[in-house]
Amino acid sequence: MKSKITVQKLKIVIQTAIQKSNPALFKAIKIVYSFQTSEEQFADNTYFHNGQGFTAFDAEILSSFARQIINWETGLSKFRQPLSKKQLEIARKKMIKYWKQLMPMARIKLEA
Repeated sequence: MKSKITVQKLKIVIQTAIQKSNPALFKAIKIVYSFQTSEEQFADNTYFHNGQGFTAFDAEILSSFARQIINWETGLSKFRQPLSKKQLEIARKKMIKYWKQLMPMARIKLEA
C-alpha cells in the first residue's frame, strides 16, 4: 500500500527540484506561465488576482524567462542555454514560492 504524500513532503520535493535541477526549474516556470491569462502573457503583467500564475512583482521577469525557455526548446534561440547563470539564480529564488501551484502536477507524478 502506498503511503499518503503529505503537503509538507510535496513542498520539500518541489522546492528541492527547483533548486537542484534545471529541467525541473524550466518545467515549473512554463507551468506557472501557462496559468497566466493570454492577456497577462502578452503584457508580462498580472491583471487578475486569482492565485494562478505569477505575482505582479514577478510577472515581467518570469514571463520573459518562460519565453526564453520556450524559444530555446523550439530552436528559436541563438544561445547555448535557455537562461544565463544569473537568470537561473534569479529564477530559483523566485520560483520556490510557487510550489502550491505546482503541487497537483507533483502529486500526480509521485503517486503514479
